[in-house]
Amino acid sequence: MSYEALLKTNELLIKRCIDNKININDIVFSESESELTEQNLLFDEKYLINNIISHVFDKSPVGIFIFDPQSIITSFNSKFCEIIGGNKEQITNLNILKTINNEEVKSAISDCLKNKISEYNGEYISITSGKKTHIRLLLNPLTNPDNEIIGGIGLVEDYTFQKNYEEALIQTKAQLRALLD
Repeated sequence: MSYEALLKTNELLIKRCIDNKININDIVFSESESELTEQNLLFDEKYLINNIISHVFDKSPVGIFIFDPQSIITSFNSKFCEIIGGNKEQITNLNILKTINNEEVKSAISDCLKNKISEYNGEYISITSGKKTHIRLLLNPLTNPDNEIIGGIGLVEDYTFQKNYEEALIQTKAQLRALLD
């Protein structure tokens, strides 16, 4: 099967899986050049799902972290490390509520663990590196089928550049007004 045909086959396969038009357990990939059918597609459900999730998680332009009900970080992507200024060893198993000094971030984490979507926008000083950033933090509770809290997931965006740009723009406007006056 040519590379181009394989790409089209994969696109069709993923689209059909997403559209729930075929049972994902019946799909398998075939190395032959035979026609694509539900019976001859070789497919490993867990492999595809894990690869998609892993790719989204690892390649995300925002920091992503997952924490348990005790507010201990259990998983995170490299962008999260970059934004908050720490490394894998410093962040793994970090208890957010016990180590972070920012009371508003602590409050947002606590709200999330009370099954509330919460957020924080503001200054953040890294406890691991002392790095000062401006962040946007969105927290969503993670629940089991019985709606019991099993942790939370956080999305973090560094908007330090935008914040500095806004401040510079305000200063420039003030200087222009002073010149015009």
